[in-house]
Amino acid sequence: MDKLLREKIDTSDINELNIQIEVYERIIDFYVRYEEKNGEYEYTTERIIYFNNIYAEYLIARQIAVEGASYPRVIGQ
Repeated sequence: MDKLLREKIDTSDINELNIQIEVYERIIDFYVRYEEKNGEYEYTTERIIYFNNIYAEYLIARQIAVEGASYPRVIGQ
């Protein structure tokens, strides 16, 4: 099984993670505003979903880095 993106992301630099998160927020915002102005298109909706998935993985990776936890985390350890 392939690793999840959150496992592949370098979590040693929180500032870099924050920059990446900001980038994905701006990209998603662009597509959302585009759809609000021009209506929904299959392509833009797919892009929003795609970038939201990556954005979520970066948020999880940042949280793991902040907590100093290793992956995978097991309850009770």
